[in-house]
Amino acid sequence: DESVSKEQTYRSVERSLEDLRQELEAANRSRDSALRENRSVERSMEAVRQELEAANRSRDSALRENRRLQDDLAAAIQDCRVANHSLEESRQEVENLKRQLQDYVDEVRRVEEILTLKSLDNAGVRCLTSLNCLQEGERSEMLEHFRSLSVEATVLESNNHSLESEAEETRTALRVAQEHVADLERQVFSRDALVRSYENQISELTVHVASLETQLRQQMELRQQTEADLTAVRELCVNIDDQKEVLSKQNSDNDIVKIHCVVHVPTLLCSCSWRVCSPCPDITVQLQLETGECVVHVPTLLCSWRVCSPCPDITVQLESELSRLREEQEIMQQRAAKDRAAVSSLEDMLADSRHEAVEQRAANQSLQAQVAQLQTNISDLQEKLALETAEVRRYASQAAALNQQVTELQREVVNVRFNHARATEGQSKIKKEKHQIPNFLDAQPDSTWNGSSSVETKQTHPRERTSKSRYCGTALSCVVPPALKQDVFYLISATARPYEAAPYREDNIIYLARSTFSRKINPIKDLKQIQRSEKVNNKN
Repeated sequence: DESVSKEQTYRSVERSLEDLRQELEAANRSRDSALRENRSVERSMEAVRQELEAANRSRDSALRENRRLQDDLAAAIQDCRVANHSLEESRQEVENLKRQLQDYVDEVRRVEEILTLKSLDNAGVRCLTSLNCLQEGERSEMLEHFRSLSVEATVLESNNHSLESEAEETRTALRVAQEHVADLERQVFSRDALVRSYENQISELTVHVASLETQLRQQMELRQQTEADLTAVRELCVNIDDQKEVLSKQNSDNDIVKIHCVVHVPTLLCSCSWRVCSPCPDITVQLQLETGECVVHVPTLLCSWRVCSPCPDITVQLESELSRLREEQEIMQQRAAKDRAAVSSLEDMLADSRHEAVEQRAANQSLQAQVAQLQTNISDLQEKLALETAEVRRYASQAAALNQQVTELQREVVNVRFNHARATEGQSKIKKEKHQIPNFLDAQPDSTWNGSSSVETKQTHPRERTSKSRYCGTALSCVVPPALKQDVFYLISATARPYEAAPYREDNIIYLARSTFSRKINPIKDLKQIQRSEKVNNKN
């Protein structure tokens, strides 16, 4: 019975070992798959890190470009403010000049009315000398000068309007650019927050991968320990096989002893004191093995007619055999106890191995789930990174477009400055001429308006008109009667101010010229008739 139980225990141990080997192989396969997935996850993480670094570099370049565009925009805004300030100053100056011109016109009209009333008596002689001085060529030249100044004034006005429109367009473009830059800044801030969240997720994933690597290292150590335990179990199995063979041999020997345990002694020769007894057929020496003890029954040796004493040689032999069997029984009991302890330790080891295999299977399943989740997170991060890369490229293109717009705005600001400087120079030149002409007119004495002085002035001041300023001096150096002095001053003032409104420009000058040389020359016609009549009288 003990051998059968040992055989069953051995078979159960072998089945448990086979199950343990299968579980270990499955755990090894799952560990290898987890290692492969971990390597793939590490490669994916490295690719994601590289893409994140590229996205960070592109974001930094976009931020630098944005800062540069902001600086350019601030410079353009400052230039636009300066241009607007200069334009406002020029506009105020134009308004002041218009008011001054209007005051001059009112003063000239008042003086003209006063002088017209005072110069009715000697208008004939003075008009005659003025007609000799102001000829038709001078009038046409003055009108040409006025037309050129009028054209220049028109150009200046158109430039002023164009400057105003360009300044307004520049303000609008700057406002739109500021709004767009603010929108870009908000988008960049949101992208920065998103990138920071991605970095936090990647750091968490890195920590998680490190923990998974630690768990994998622990699993590998556990595998090595399990392999060492399996090697020990194999050695124990080999020892158990050897002990099984030994036990099987001993069991076979014990069976033979048990079968032949009864020894029949058919003939016992008992040596008595002086004779040999006859053999007793009922004398039997029986050896039985009962409950692990060897009991020797030596019945009474019955001879035919009397009882003989037992043989001392047989008793010694039986006692030695009994002691040997008891020693073998003790040895077998010790071996059986050792086998029971080994089997119990092996069963405990198998239970521990089975429990560890179950835990390893659960850990592998959790690792596979975590790896799948990591792969899902990596795919999501890759998609988000692709979207962010597209957004960064779009922002780069927008930044390039804004840079081009800023360059165009700077070019327009430079053009505005140039036009403004040219207009300011023209206005200063006109203002200078305007201040020179009344001073020159006021500096002429009234004694130069008689006939003899007019002739001398004509002789001493030839008509050299090489420039407009020289033309003014030559024209005013001619003898002009006091009655026409204010009219000529009004004519030259209106000519020197070409940016005045239409009623004070060419139409006014033409009307003034016509009124001066037609309406006011009517007394001269009477004087001519008087001179003709005097010549006729002298001839007669």
